[in-house]
Amino acid sequence: MIENEEACSATLEDNRVRQAQVAEELAEKQKELAALREEETKLKGEQKQGKNAKKRLRHTLSERERGLIEFGIELALHKRARLSEEVSSDDDDEEER
Repeated sequence: MIENEEACSATLEDNRVRQAQVAEELAEKQKELAALREEETKLKGEQKQGKNAKKRLRHTLSERERGLIEFGIELALHKRARLSEEVSSDDDDEEER
């Protein structure tokens, strides 16, 4: 009977130690989560400011400037598509060998 009580007592003590460790880990994780949420809020604010600045800048462009930017974007997209086609045709050539 005494052995059983000692075993239960030892198990209880082990559980208390483990509970304290888990409580510390939980507190650390909660601090990390709070820091991540704070960073998320900051990044969302910066992203919103960036979007607003982009809109303001877009409105300050003349029609000619806007047209040049759109033309540059079209060229870049066309170049990317052409490079992608070249890469896939190179891959096809290598597979045929």
